[in-house]
Amino acid sequence: MKTAKRVRVANVRADTAVRRFGADLVGMVVKTKSMGKWLGGECTVIELQPDPNAPEIVFQVHHPDNGDIGIFEWERVTVYSSTGGV
Repeated sequence: MKTAKRVRVANVRADTAVRRFGADLVGMVVKTKSMGKWLGGECTVIELQPDPNAPEIVFQVHHPDNGDIGIFEWERVTVYSSTGGV
């Protein structure tokens, strides 16, 4: 059975990722850094601009163990894309 292979596309600030990928960022995997009680790691982007009253939070991610969290514009993330390979 073939599984999708992740390929690193970019290591950028979160606001740059939004500008570069736009709506395509939703559903992509990003790797976040740990901060406080947030353990970081690979997360799936679930929403862009989740709170209009907090424009500094540019997207929301979901981590299977840590739950959901907003990512600030200045945070660095690594963006991954899936390919059809193994």
